[in-house]
Amino acid sequence: MAPAISSRRLAEMTTTMLSIQIEQALFELHNAVVGKRRAIDRLVGATIVGEPVGLAGPSGVGKSHLVDAVRRVFGLERVELDATAIAASADLDPGCLYVVERDDLDTAQVDQLGQTLCRSAAASVIVTTTATDPVLMPSRLREELVSYIEIPYPSAAEEMALAIDGTRPHSIDRILRADDLAAMRSTARRMPIADRVVAYAV
Repeated sequence: MAPAISSRRLAEMTTTMLSIQIEQALFELHNAVVGKRRAIDRLVGATIVGEPVGLAGPSGVGKSHLVDAVRRVFGLERVELDATAIAASADLDPGCLYVVERDDLDTAQVDQLGQTLCRSAAASVIVTTTATDPVLMPSRLREELVSYIEIPYPSAAEEMALAIDGTRPHSIDRILRADDLAAMRSTARRMPIADRVVAYAV
């Protein structure tokens, strides 16, 4: 009879498997989305912890393509968070990726969106905006976002690479499933926070 696996050893094995899956997801995204490695890494991190994130950049830099790539890899259903219905929205589904365009919202809708993000525990919400300076985003939203990811307009060389890449067919494989993401979020919440991170937050 094989020896029983301790709960600690089982937790270590689970963490290792989740780490491998994250590496696979990042590999898939880095191959599918050109020139946005830092944005990919930060967006994947926000998706794993299930916290709302701001994605900023001028029109035409590929925000929608990046969001769709992340959605595919994580196996999430994309849902447009309708600004006119934000106030009445129920708790958000952890199995969905919610996207809302901040530039289309008036002051009252911004406040309603802030309230929605406040109760969006363990759900992925991406607030897109063309305002590349976070100071220009209303404080009601900034205080609810775990990160503010900027995608600047590409350089001439990057724009050429994007144009060439756009002519090539891409297939983005689904790496994770709903229960995988749930396990990652549970593991992330149990991880200790470094003292320097706490000091920075304070």
